[in-house]
Amino acid sequence: MTDNVSNKQDILEKYREAGRILKIVRAEAVEMVKVGGSLLNVAEFVEKRTIELGGKPAFPCNISRNEEAAHATPKAGDSDVFGKDMVKLDLGVHVDGYIADSAVTIDLSGNSDILKAAEEALAAAIETAKPGILTGKLGAAIEDSIRSYGLNPVTNLTGHGLSKYEAHDNPSVPNKHVEGGVLLKEGDVLAI
Repeated sequence: MTDNVSNKQDILEKYREAGRILKIVRAEAVEMVKVGGSLLNVAEFVEKRTIELGGKPAFPCNISRNEEAAHATPKAGDSDVFGKDMVKLDLGVHVDGYIADSAVTIDLSGNSDILKAAEEALAAAIETAKPGILTGKLGAAIEDSIRSYGLNPVTNLTGHGLSKYEAHDNPSVPNKHVEGGVLLKEGDVLAI
């Protein structure tokens, strides 16, 4: 029994360490996202800094702009620069396979309501998430927050579970109200 408790504590500590590294890298990378700044420089910085701090990239740094909802990654030699864009920076760090995944919206476009809606939707989902709650309730909290700004959520993307070496695992967390869903249980790790 002691081994199992110790193992859970070790796993939790690895998730926490990945999260600690991710928080530092994300904050530093956000400061680099400026009109005229290189997308490739940001992506390379994220990966290099993650390793410097003792983690490993869980997936390539994603930098999506404007209508690109997700999963855009600069390629080697990419010369794209930030304009007056709405930017989503999505990065992941793992420690021994245990992944922390975070995205942040950066407004270079002057549409601060989109940024506020995204932040409030995340806060509402986090406040709602606990063992015994259906993922559909998280989706409803997200959608309600976004719609309060007169905006529509991106519904063809979802949050998701994280597990050892799996950056996209079950359960799926919708960005809109759905009936039912998956019942959250203690120990679930989510990217919302």
